[in-house]
Amino acid sequence: MEVQPLNILLVEDHDLVSAGLRMIFENEKIVGKVEQATSGEQALALVNERPFDIIFMDIGLPGMDGLTTALRLLQVDENMRIIVLTGLSERPNARVVLQAGLRGYMTKSSATNEVSLAIASVMQGGTYLSKEIASQAALEDLSSGGKPDPLDILSRRELQVLLLLMTGHKPIEVGEMLLLSTKTVSTYKRRAFEKLRIDSFNDLLQIGLKSGFVGERR
Repeated sequence: MEVQPLNILLVEDHDLVSAGLRMIFENEKIVGKVEQATSGEQALALVNERPFDIIFMDIGLPGMDGLTTALRLLQVDENMRIIVLTGLSERPNARVVLQAGLRGYMTKSSATNEVSLAIASVMQGGTYLSKEIASQAALEDLSSGGKPDPLDILSRRELQVLLLLMTGHKPIEVGEMLLLSTKTVSTYKRRAFEKLRIDSFNDLLQIGLKSGFVGERR
């Protein structure tokens, strides 16, 4: 049976990075068309116009950041295959990124052959961590004595709500992004706070800082 070529959406605002990634994609036999968005807003518009098999998402986009964009895209299709790209030394916790519903997590310094591995993995229904991210996650586990990230205990929806709140979005905005009422957002927030045993937004920010979701991303 003939395999249909994949349609890829690259969401990246740096010309040099995007040019390099496009060359890698174009050398992949399984990849057909590659389109690019330079902002989260543009990515949302393109996805609403036509489907993509895989989305490679820069986490440090200007305006609407990559994490927020990814969470909004998952409301369009919760099975959307989104692979996060980061060039940061301080990176969000890998397990939490996958728990939030994303399919992969790679550094922009990943070896060229890792793109093939990532594409194959997510197209088969799996997830993918680049070698650097996987190594970092293993080191974090060792340094913490195997203690899980506090955010690991949350449900996917609770986690999505908290990630958007801790990155500066108001409850009404979170509701609009996740297609929830403000009351429902408050319910998820309350449940998450109870699980985390915190009672203030400052406590949440401290968890966000430790997990790498709050702070400078470039």
